[in-house]
Amino acid sequence: MVEVAVHKQNERGIIEEILPSTGGPFGGISVDRAFEAFLESIFGREILDIFQNSYFEDFQLLFDEFEAKKRDYMHGNYVRIRIPLSLERLLKKKNGIKLSSTLKKSQYTELVKYKNHKLILEPSLFNSFFQPAIDGIIKTIQNVLANQLCGDLTHIIMVGGLSGSKIIQNALQETFPKCHFLIPDEPERAVLNGAVYFGHLPNAVSGRFARFTYGVKICRRFMPGEDQESKGIVVDEELLCQDIFFPIVRRGDEIQTGIGYSYKSKTFKQNQQKLCVTLFVTDDREPKYIDDKGCKSLGSLTTVSYTHLT
Repeated sequence: MVEVAVHKQNERGIIEEILPSTGGPFGGISVDRAFEAFLESIFGREILDIFQNSYFEDFQLLFDEFEAKKRDYMHGNYVRIRIPLSLERLLKKKNGIKLSSTLKKSQYTELVKYKNHKLILEPSLFNSFFQPAIDGIIKTIQNVLANQLCGDLTHIIMVGGLSGSKIIQNALQETFPKCHFLIPDEPERAVLNGAVYFGHLPNAVSGRFARFTYGVKICRRFMPGEDQESKGIVVDEELLCQDIFFPIVRRGDEIQTGIGYSYKSKTFKQNQQKLCVTLFVTDDREPKYIDDKGCKSLGSLTTVSYTHLT
C-alpha cells in the first residue's frame, strides 16, 4: 500500500496536513505479485502451491532473496536469483522436465537464462515487475500536484520499504525533475522512527484529515418516500427508521490534535435498562444505513442502568 500526503510547516514549526492522504495497492506487495506471476508462468500454479505449503522455508528464502534484489538493484545489471533445489525437484517430479527445458518453452526464453541453479534475468524483465507500482505512484502524485493547494510544492520525501528501490527512485526523479527528493538512508525505518517521535510529541502535527467516516447506529422518525420500507419499525406507536448511520466524523474532515468528539445517545424505549452503542466505519462521506456496501462495525459499548432494578 502506498500513501501520498501533503504537509507544510507553519510559522511555529508545526506540521500541518494540506490534503487528505491518498494512494492505492501499488506498494512493495504489487512488485512481489508480479514476480510471483512470473514464477507461476514458468512452474505453474499447482507446483507453486505445493512448494509454498510443503517447503515453506525454501519458499520464504526465495522471496527474501527477491526482496534483497528489489532494494539493491543497480540499473542495467542482470539479476541473479537462486532457485531452491526443492523447487527444481518438484518441477521434475510433477512435469517430468528440467527447469532449463521449461524456460526454453516459455515466453521468457530470450529474457531468462538458467545457470548454476540460478535464474539470470534481463534488466528489462526485472524492471517490468515494478511497472504497475511505478504507474500507480506517478498517477497519484500527478493528481496531488494538480490540486491548486499544491502549486508551490517543491520537495518530495520518500519513506517506507519500497522507497529504498533505485528503480522507484529513478522513475520518480525522471518524472518530476522540478521536485527535490529527500530519501533517508534507511527509508524502511523512517516510518517507525516517525511513529515513535509522534508518540512523544503528539503536537508536532497540528491536525490531519479523516481517512474514513465514523459514526453510530441510530433510530429516528421514519421519512416516507425517503427511507426504505424494510427499515421501518414501530416503537410506542411511533414509526421509526432503524439502522441509520449517524456520522460523527466524515471522511475529509480536518481533525485537530487534542480535540475530542462527543455524541449523546438515549434509549428509544421507556424503562429500557440497557443501551448499546455500536461504532461503524466506511469510505463513503455520506452513508445512509449501517448495512450499506463498505460499512463495517468497529465495536460496541453496552451500558446498563440500575435505576429501575429492584
